[in-house]
Amino acid sequence: MKKTFYVFFSQYDWEPEGEIQFLHCKLPEDNNRIFIREIELDVPEIAMQTIDQIARCKVTALEKERQTILAETHQRVSIIDEKIRQLSAITYQEEL
Repeated sequence: MKKTFYVFFSQYDWEPEGEIQFLHCKLPEDNNRIFIREIELDVPEIAMQTIDQIARCKVTALEKERQTILAETHQRVSIIDEKIRQLSAITYQEEL
C-alpha cells in the first residue's frame, strides 16, 4: 500500500544536532522545523499474525511490569510490617 510521508528537518535550541523526521501529516514550518519534501513509500500490509505477535509481546511486557510492581510493593509492605511488629513489641504490656 502506498503511503505519503512528509520529511522535515527539526532542531530545537537546546539540541546540539537536529534530526530528520518522517511524519504522516504536513505540519506548518516554524523556526524549529523546516519542510524538506513529500515522499510516497510502499508500506506492507500488517498481517493478522503480526498483530497477534505484537499483542503477545505487549501482554508479556505488561506481565513483567506487573511482577516488578508486585515485588516492589511486597518489599514496601514487608518494611511497614516490620515497623509495626517492632512498635507493637515495644508497647505490648501483658494484662494482669
